[in-house]
Amino acid sequence: MKTLRDIENKINPDNPFEDCKLEREKYADNLTQIIKNYPSGFVMALNNRWGDGKTFFVNRWREKLKKEEFQVVYYNAWEDDYSENALVSIISEISEDIKDPNQELLDKVLEKGTGLFIKSLPVLLKIAGKKIAGKDGYEDLANLIGEEMGKPFKSLIEEYKNQKKTVAGFRESLRNFAESVGKGKPIVFYIDELDRCKPSYAVEVLELIKHLFSVDNIVFVLSVDKEQLANTVRGYYGSDQIDGNEYLKRFIDLEFSLPKPKLNKFIEISFEALNFNEHYVEFRNDYGFQVNEISQLLSFITVFAQNKNFKLRATKQLLYKLRTILYSFNKNDYTIPSVLTILIYLQSTDIEMFEKIKNKEIRIEEFLEWNKNLLLPGNSPKKSETPIAFKRHEFVLYSLYSNYINNHFLIDLSDVKNKESFHSIFEKVSIDSEILYNNISKQGNFIFEAEYSIDYLINKIELSENLKFNN
Repeated sequence: MKTLRDIENKINPDNPFEDCKLEREKYADNLTQIIKNYPSGFVMALNNRWGDGKTFFVNRWREKLKKEEFQVVYYNAWEDDYSENALVSIISEISEDIKDPNQELLDKVLEKGTGLFIKSLPVLLKIAGKKIAGKDGYEDLANLIGEEMGKPFKSLIEEYKNQKKTVAGFRESLRNFAESVGKGKPIVFYIDELDRCKPSYAVEVLELIKHLFSVDNIVFVLSVDKEQLANTVRGYYGSDQIDGNEYLKRFIDLEFSLPKPKLNKFIEISFEALNFNEHYVEFRNDYGFQVNEISQLLSFITVFAQNKNFKLRATKQLLYKLRTILYSFNKNDYTIPSVLTILIYLQSTDIEMFEKIKNKEIRIEEFLEWNKNLLLPGNSPKKSETPIAFKRHEFVLYSLYSNYINNHFLIDLSDVKNKESFHSIFEKVSIDSEILYNNISKQGNFIFEAEYSIDYLINKIELSENLKFNN
């Protein structure tokens, strides 16, 4: 199925991590052991950037915990940040996800939670938030309550004391409930994508965890990008003077980050997740494309990305755009994916060079030298060790640009008297000038590429110029 989104496979409850090609089950096992060793409860942050696979990992980890007879609650805060009150959402998730609860104890939690929801919670959380942010909550007590209720100060103090009793009663009921349903194991409560919520909702959830839900026998796992969450906190309080990371330390007891995968493994998994194979095997194979074209493209992008020391996010952005542009071709169009990849990269990193190519302002030798430096930076491997995909790519690039600047679709060597002369011109700028010469003089194996011009690909890229990929 074609989609711009990552589609997660259905999880096998008997073997939740069977489709985890990054072999991250061992990290889940280690974290589970920590939970077993500290059943009294704590708050853990699973801290990785967007796109690092946190949700994929969490979904499999919680399935494995269920298999080990843990009580597990999952709450996607981002999907619910339209809610007017996070307390209702969190209690609702508990009542829905807990298996075979003691109904009497659950009803007690709901009863005490209702008392909080009706009247006191907004004021209590606002005061608590100011205290955590470094201000004296009691200093603002009269103003905060007086503004909202307009009652005499003395009666407000009494009401505040009653509200504190209500909070204590709620926490006690929650503690008893967690002890009952856990049967010697803590409830593991996952909160996902909190860093993507609107600031007011994210801070409300954090304060609820700290002041109402941090009781014995409940472990919270916050799946977040901590840097983004710290920015959210600063945005909520409207001050760059607040240290977001220090603020979060008051909520988070333990932090863990999934190790980043090796780039080649990440690209391989991304190819599969983005259905590149479907595009070539099912969509394009009827038109005589080689079955191994997808493996050649995978190899080409992997070596290219490694040579350029791509970050994972930059790699994924490149793959998203490449995949989307590939789907803009018709079935009988030739895609020339290696050159398309280079041009996509060029447009996003060196628009001046991209425009020079588009406007025919560089010579073929300059273009080949730029290509060589891009693909084989620093200490280039020996010619014999250079990936064959690079050598084939160089010929295709030469063909497309030569056709473009000469306004015809046949490559000839009329400007070069013989092989030695060609070699003397291109030796320093080519990945392998001998292979390039041989490919040009034996065009039969590359007839499809020789019939195209590079502006064919440039036009495709420019048509997608206004597409922005947020994955």
